[in-house]
Amino acid sequence: MGETLHKAARQVRNAALAGFRAVGGLKWVAASGWRRQRLLILCYHGVSLQDEHEWAPELFVTPAFLRRRFEILRDSGYVVLPLGEAVRSMRRGTLPPRSVVLTFDDGFHNFHAAAVPLLEEFGYPATNYMSSYYCVHQHPIPIVTLRYLLWRARLQPLAPGVLPGQDCLVDLRDLQQRDTLAAKLFNEAQALSSDRNAQYAWLGEVASRLGVDWENILRSRLFLSDKAFFLLLPDRGPCQQFGHFRGRQRFGKIISLRIFAMQFLQQGNLFNRLHSLGNYI
Repeated sequence: MGETLHKAARQVRNAALAGFRAVGGLKWVAASGWRRQRLLILCYHGVSLQDEHEWAPELFVTPAFLRRRFEILRDSGYVVLPLGEAVRSMRRGTLPPRSVVLTFDDGFHNFHAAAVPLLEEFGYPATNYMSSYYCVHQHPIPIVTLRYLLWRARLQPLAPGVLPGQDCLVDLRDLQQRDTLAAKLFNEAQALSSDRNAQYAWLGEVASRLGVDWENILRSRLFLSDKAFFLLLPDRGPCQQFGHFRGRQRFGKIISLRIFAMQFLQQGNLFNRLHSLGNYI
């Protein structure tokens, strides 16, 4: 039921946007004085290397989808700027018409493997937000990986006892049931050991019990940060790197994003290197 409602909400949203586009609403907004005074930031998380876009389309897009987006930006006369330059121009009141910034969250390997070649082809700058912990410690992000593993095994119900701590039948076709089980398994992993290596070995065991090829996931680096690319970034053109972590505030339930960055000049280009505190789970 949860996944059905999620899909229905997305269909309603897409229908509303399609209707607005059909009556010329999007073109009107793009050409308006209101739009000329504002900066549009297009935020992406990942570019699919295999089937991640089928699992989580709100987080992953295909390379073909991203290419089409870039073609629209180019053919429609949008000006793609580095984040820092765009913010300074906005404050000075010198922002070019139709200004756009591109950002990618989490620093996954797929940014290097799939997004950077397209950025270089179109000559577009981008900002990449990296998780400091997973950049240094080359392990898949546990909760993300667990959710993906359960989705990969979704074609048949999961009998009780297949996974640690799973004491009832789970319909893996249902998003809500999958997420509930993923959260429970994540707690099991944390209770198992404080040793991260032991936790990741346990993830491999979960994949094996689900019949998912764990070695393929590791080889493909689906949910790994790309440490080597980060270290070589100054040779790769106008990309910016920021570190980030998420921390719960004292009041309310808002998860805030804090950015710590050190800027330096190298080879005539401005880059931002990772100076983040904390962890991303």
